Amino acid sequence: MVEILLSLFFIIAIVTILFSTSGSLLTRRRSDQQSIAAKVATKDIEYLRGLAFASLPATSPPGPSGCLQLGGSTDPDLTKLRDGKCARTITNYEGNAIIKQTTVTVYWDNDNGVEQQLKMDTLIYESGL
Repeated sequence: MVEILLSLFFIIAIVTILFSTSGSLLTRRRSDQQSIAAKVATKDIEYLRGLAFASLPATSPPGPSGCLQLGGSTDPDLTKLRDGKCARTITNYEGNAIIKQTTVTVYWDNDNGVEQQLKMDTLIYESGL
């Protein structure tokens, strides 16, 4: 009888460890996806900041090539996200033509197939920072 109780105790302990480990793995996966999306958005904002004000690109719809870089290449980190897409919105800030509000949105599907998004925005001034 004691052997059966010890066996059950060990089985329950192993199952508990497996469930807690799988939960932390899912949390880490979500965190990694958000980090990749933040990296993509940050690199795109820095790319836009490096362009001349007059040559800022137009708003782009969401898509795998929505945030094209110099030479027409997409960010290789975007392919690390499941169905990763990027979009830019560039508008005049409060109607002022010398300040542009730039929003970069990165979309991806999580492990359950639900679309996630991360938005970053900044202001770009005609005369620099």
